[in-house]
Amino acid sequence: MTVSLVVVVVTVAEKVVIVVVVVVVIVVVVVVVVVVVVVVVVVVVVVVVGAAINKKEDKRFKKTQEEEEEEEEEDDDDDDDDDDDDDDDDDEYDDDDDDDDDDDDDDDDDDEDDHDDDDDDDELK
Repeated sequence: MTVSLVVVVVTVAEKVVIVVVVVVVIVVVVVVVVVVVVVVVVVVVVVVVGAAINKKEDKRFKKTQEEEEEEEEEDDDDDDDDDDDDDDDDDEYDDDDDDDDDDDDDDDDDDEDDHDDDDDDDELK
């Protein structure tokens, strides 16, 4: 009887070890699958929330950019109108002034040259 009792204990022990190994493998697989699913869900949530925030920022940025462009266009329109009017007036006056200034400058230059020549002669002596 002792031999058959030992055989029964060994047989039962083998079956228990097999069952424990199978259960451990199943638990490990389930844990790995759960971890992978949780990681995938977290990544998807982060990507979706990031995209939503990015879209919101893009809309805000585009709105701000459009407002700035409109302000620049208004400023440019105002500046262009003023500049065009001023340029036309300045050109008319500049043409007249340039002619007068050229004549005056020529006369002044001649006088200055004469004085300079005299000074040079004195220095040489």
